[in-house]
Amino acid sequence: MISLLLFVASFFVGVLGASLTPLQFLPIFCFLFFAVFFWKPKFSLIFFGFILGVLRVEVFESAEPQNVPWEQLVSFEGKVISEVDRRIDHQKVTVETEWGRVLLTLSLYDEVEFGDVLIAKGQLETPPEFEDEVYRYADYLALHRVWILMPSPQLLAVQRAPPSFFSMIFDFKKRVEARIQSLYFEPEASFVAGLLLGSRKGLPEELTLAFQRTGLSHIVAISGYNISLLVAVLFYVLSFLNFKKRILFSSVGILIFVILVGASAAVLRAGLMGLLTLWGLYAGRKSQALFGLLWSALIMTLINPYTLVYDIGFQLSFAATLGILLFHPMLAGLFPDRKKFLWVREPLLLTLSAQITTTPFMLLYFGRFSLISPLANLLVAPLI
Repeated sequence: MISLLLFVASFFVGVLGASLTPLQFLPIFCFLFFAVFFWKPKFSLIFFGFILGVLRVEVFESAEPQNVPWEQLVSFEGKVISEVDRRIDHQKVTVETEWGRVLLTLSLYDEVEFGDVLIAKGQLETPPEFEDEVYRYADYLALHRVWILMPSPQLLAVQRAPPSFFSMIFDFKKRVEARIQSLYFEPEASFVAGLLLGSRKGLPEELTLAFQRTGLSHIVAISGYNISLLVAVLFYVLSFLNFKKRILFSSVGILIFVILVGASAAVLRAGLMGLLTLWGLYAGRKSQALFGLLWSALIMTLINPYTLVYDIGFQLSFAATLGILLFHPMLAGLFPDRKKFLWVREPLLLTLSAQITTTPFMLLYFGRFSLISPLANLLVAPLI
């Protein structure tokens, strides 16, 4: 197990080094030097993991577009390859074109759905730079393999796509959101949509800031708790099936739910951990949450190395889960274990455990630390 941890850790270091520094091959030569000078089997495993991390970033970045006619009026054809991101006054649409992925900003009056083929005209632009940004917008887009923007294109034609598995899921989500909007006023409607579907599109800016200041942003984010609840409900509903069949159907349920709520990095991490736990039970093995967390992070980084470096949601989700796994047992020994105080004890311990590991990220990205977060979570968590 130590060898596995060394390999995974060195792979992550390779990804970080190759992503954050232009001198990507300098660390490789350093490792080669030490590998020759201090040759040991475990060191060779570290070296191999590091090289694999660097190469994965190289392959990912080789997909950056070439020969793009920047700042020119062009017409192109592209297919919508992800869920349409509808905001209050516009919608974001990602299309696959001859130059790679292009992010279009369309009017709400443009009826576009997943899978449609668009013909549009406009100017291709690079992501803007902001002077005071800690987290570059260009890095966020690169995380999704998007390097090109078209802010105000003219939509010339739309070819409707036939129904597909993904389009049916996105259509179902749209109908659920519309139903929520018809049942509740704002901002309650957006809050309920956040609880059920992880959607924060309609939350007012002042409410979003209030959640951040009080450390309650996680309540409208899909996490491992949602996956656990989903599995519990599916196991109950499918109680007439045997144990292994319930695991199979629950696994399918997790996959559909991950797609439904947008498959963000935090959701993928929670979904992968849920699947690894279920299939560990299917194989008759005891679940190891820490290794489930590690494997899910490794799989996600192999698929997209920028997840590790530029996805704040993944970093906070990973850090919070790691904090709970490492520090919750330690803190539990400091507080009396009395049943009548259980509703107070568990939310408080979970909040404190997660805050230990997420605080550095909160200070780095948002420049704030919430002293009232433990109390706020203590009051809110049982209600949620």
